[in-house]
Amino acid sequence: MFKRSIVRLTSICLLSLISWQGVRQPAVGQVAAFEGRAVPRQGYFLAFVPYNQGDYREALKNFRSAGNSGINTGLGRWVDSICYATMMGECFYRAGDLASALEQYDAALQLMISQRGWMSRLQLQPIALGPAAVRPLPWGPSTRGALPAAFPEQMLSAQGTNIEQVAQQGGVVLPPELYPVRVGEIMRCIALAVKRRHDILGPLAVHVPLTDQIAKELATRQIPQNFWLQNLVDVQLGLAKAAAGDDQEAMQLLQRGQAIGGRLDHPLTPFALLEMGHLSLKQNQLEAAQRFYFEASISAVNFDQPDVVEEGLLAAARIHDLKGDGSVFAPLITASAWAVSNRLNRTASAIFLALAEQAAYAGRTKDANGFLTQARRAMGRSGLPLSDLGGRMQYLGALVAYQAGNSDLGRKTLLDAQSIMKVHSSRLFQTELTNKLYLSKGLSSHAAGTLFADLLREPTDADWQRDPAEVLLVEMTPHVPMLERWLEINMERRDPESILLVGEMIKRHKFYSQLELGGRALSLRWLLGAPEAMLNDAARQQRQKLSDKYPQLATQTRHMTQLMTQLTELPVMPTEGDALKAYDRATKDLHRAADDAETLLHSAALAPVPAVRLAPPLLSLDQLEVKLKEGQAMLVFVATSRGNLQAVLVTSEKQYRTWPVKGTGRIRSSIVSLMREIGNYDSNQVLAADKLTNEDWKATSAQLLSGLIENSSKALEGINELIVVPDGVLWYLPFEMLQLTTPDGPKLLIDQMAVRYAPTAGWGVPDGRPKSTAGNRVIVHGRLFSRETETLTNAAANQLKDQFPRSVVLRKRLPATTRYVAPGWQHLIVIDDIELNDRNPLSWSPAQIDQGKPGSSLYDWIGLPWGGPDVVALPGYHSRSEDGMKGKLTGDEMFLSTAGMMATGTRSMLLSRWRTGGHTSMELLREFFQTLPEQRATPAWQRSIQLVRSAELDPSAEPRLKGATADKLPSADHPFFWAGMMLVGED
Repeated sequence: MFKRSIVRLTSICLLSLISWQGVRQPAVGQVAAFEGRAVPRQGYFLAFVPYNQGDYREALKNFRSAGNSGINTGLGRWVDSICYATMMGECFYRAGDLASALEQYDAALQLMISQRGWMSRLQLQPIALGPAAVRPLPWGPSTRGALPAAFPEQMLSAQGTNIEQVAQQGGVVLPPELYPVRVGEIMRCIALAVKRRHDILGPLAVHVPLTDQIAKELATRQIPQNFWLQNLVDVQLGLAKAAAGDDQEAMQLLQRGQAIGGRLDHPLTPFALLEMGHLSLKQNQLEAAQRFYFEASISAVNFDQPDVVEEGLLAAARIHDLKGDGSVFAPLITASAWAVSNRLNRTASAIFLALAEQAAYAGRTKDANGFLTQARRAMGRSGLPLSDLGGRMQYLGALVAYQAGNSDLGRKTLLDAQSIMKVHSSRLFQTELTNKLYLSKGLSSHAAGTLFADLLREPTDADWQRDPAEVLLVEMTPHVPMLERWLEINMERRDPESILLVGEMIKRHKFYSQLELGGRALSLRWLLGAPEAMLNDAARQQRQKLSDKYPQLATQTRHMTQLMTQLTELPVMPTEGDALKAYDRATKDLHRAADDAETLLHSAALAPVPAVRLAPPLLSLDQLEVKLKEGQAMLVFVATSRGNLQAVLVTSEKQYRTWPVKGTGRIRSSIVSLMREIGNYDSNQVLAADKLTNEDWKATSAQLLSGLIENSSKALEGINELIVVPDGVLWYLPFEMLQLTTPDGPKLLIDQMAVRYAPTAGWGVPDGRPKSTAGNRVIVHGRLFSRETETLTNAAANQLKDQFPRSVVLRKRLPATTRYVAPGWQHLIVIDDIELNDRNPLSWSPAQIDQGKPGSSLYDWIGLPWGGPDVVALPGYHSRSEDGMKGKLTGDEMFLSTAGMMATGTRSMLLSRWRTGGHTSMELLREFFQTLPEQRATPAWQRSIQLVRSAELDPSAEPRLKGATADKLPSADHPFFWAGMMLVGED
């Protein structure tokens, strides 16, 4: 049986290769006489049996019991307790309690510091070290040329009272007493505690004071220079330097300490080689890293360290996968048999999972399932199914389920996997701990900002290739509070670039959190289906690689494109004959193709496949400035849940500035007042005409503009088109109606410049697509308001239909779900009431005619096939603006609705903050769509508003107006009638 112990004293060469003069030498018989008293005692080593089998609860109980019988000098625990604390930490670590694990590792290392000088009191033996018997290595041999050393398992240590401490603090001076100490195990546990602490803290370790204290303590070196224990200290110090961020010195120490005299390995050699692999991988030196990892696994066999065998082999296998030939890493096969024969359940499970991973990533689903079965068998009824390995097993189970075409099982198994993986994720732990320390003043703003920039960064191609399971977990776990802390740090610095970047990341993360796989599936859909003009060079290369790796997915994508082309050539609403048969055949084929493609796409989403995030685009300030046309400016607002609001103004002249918006509570109250002053009390209320004849709103709107934009007249000078990216409560504010001070007196913003909106900055600028000229105009005929007459809506629908040659008015459901036919529509105009579901903001139906049916929701539309109507008008959309601004005013329903529509491929949309119905509302739509074929959307919308404002108001054709008389006749110029709808999107 593969027992957990440090190398036994099987042979001691008495050649005087290494000696130290002046050391008191105990006789061999004297050491043997202490055999039963050696610490850690045998009960401690027995706890490794359940530990290696994955029974962490039992192992924890046994390690704690061993610790209860540890040496207590009267001044506290002695160095043997380093081992108990470290291994209790290991049990917590494997069980996913990272906070408790860190507490134990810290306790072990603080004990090392408090017991400084313990090594100087060892009765060092001036013996020669020779090679021990080399164990057979099924996946060897080593190429390093080093052999495992045979060295004494125990040494005697003289322990008594510290006389200086008694002199300072009082107490009794006790005579020294000799204790036999298993020095090798204590040294191993110190190294393990340093390493694992770094594993848990990651980049945060540099900013925790204990990290520096550990390195300083190890650097004191309490033993003579030429003694072989110096090599073990070199390794410990190298690990500590790596945790402290000094990679260069760490590598030097590890290289020097890995072998005694350059030819004999010791118990910390596996740790040295493993860390050298990490440092090489960090520098992207794949060949060197793989070599170090492989050698670490070999050395670990000789020193009974199955945890290092596992980590080394799996890391070497991962680098093998990065090379991309799809073959099996052969050492895993022989290592799995070795682990099973030695009853190392955890190691065997880990190796079988690595084999399953390689098979799954290479598309060998049957082989992957076989290895997963062996992993489950090795785990048995231990605690391993709830360990990090259990999470990995479920993740791979989800992947092979998708590969086998079972989407439902894949979805469920992935959720099961992530519920386990969440508690084991060091990245999530580091992010939460950084946030906690920053809020408690345990980290400076600079340190926290640096950490957040690392921990919350966009995943790179290398991240996806090395560990897609961890990246997907992080992306699917909500972390808005941490992003907001990072944003607030950048707000304090007044850094426009960082404010814009992090603000965009927050908005994107909020949107992705509503989607399956945290936006990962969306990225792959866009990579596969978006028009070529929208892709940069990197995205084109990724599309080609994705098509090469998943040829079936590429084939299905082409098939869907062909079917959608066929549908655009057929009537939108076929009724009979060959057209109906062709329509029915094409939509059914498209349904099947899309479902098959989605299943394939989800299997790719769980694999190490890089995919750039095209939607929404994440652009830098420089990239935004280049995309802005002359006279355009973008005003981006970024809000946090703690009431902070920042504005960034970017112009086409490559100028930008940022400022904090002060008095956000007052801003919110003013927006509520403004909405009520223009008549928005209740969504269904019919308004008395006299409510719409006063002009109190003008003063409020002027105050709002001056509060939102510093020195607004100068800031907006020379701008003829303003793109507003709202956040929070600002989604409910029509910027068009704000009063701007000009040399000619107060003017509405709409009179000075065109205004449009975007859910994110990236979606507010052109994406490279040419203007769409294909497809149909679909007009959904319903009713916006209960008092609206059928005559009015009929006339409006018919006028919109007559404007465009390929138009159809729909009053009932189509033969097929709208998800599969909407990509072929050029314009979608929904003259119908749209109610939202606050609990599920993407569940509403954009087309309304098939509301509640599978495939009708906005969430469904975001799926395959890629594409949506180029321009969408939703004059019956409800927001909080229309009911007196009651309830939570987060703006999330408007942000998610607009982001969701644009994620389908829609370019521009008209969305109502409040619906008025009636003639004025229909005229806004008619004028806009009439000029849209010849004009950009923004000038077309501005023209539409100007025409409506100058027209006579017909009270009888306005269902939300009552009591209008000749002397109390509201004007169509009143913002209630025209400011409710907003133009959203890129132009």
